[in-house]
Amino acid sequence: MLFKSTRSTQKATESAAQVIKQGLANDGGLFVPESIPSLTQDEIKVLCGDSYPVRAAKILSKFLSDYTYEELLEDCEKASKAVLQAGEYGIFFPWDAHKPGLCYGGNPDTVRKIVVKVRAD
Repeated sequence: MLFKSTRSTQKATESAAQVIKQGLANDGGLFVPESIPSLTQDEIKVLCGDSYPVRAAKILSKFLSDYTYEELLEDCEKASKAVLQAGEYGIFFPWDAHKPGLCYGGNPDTVRKIVVKVRAD
């Protein structure tokens, strides 16, 4: 799949690997995919039964064609887990989303979360 800048009227020419490496487009715009892949109802039902990393890798593979499913799954598994022991805590920022893979003692468990807003000067 190719990507283009939100500020461009030109057709998409940038690869997924390039836009991930570059971040913002040269004109300051955000990169967007040339099209949005669709999912069938059956595909959505299967995704609902998948673990978070598997679901994320399957969806990302529709956009990031420069990467294999296995590469994406490995990255999603690493990015979606935070293993905490008793007495430990994690600090996550807004761009970390809600960390659905949080574990206690290495096992999936209910983890209490609090949100603290700090004024930035």
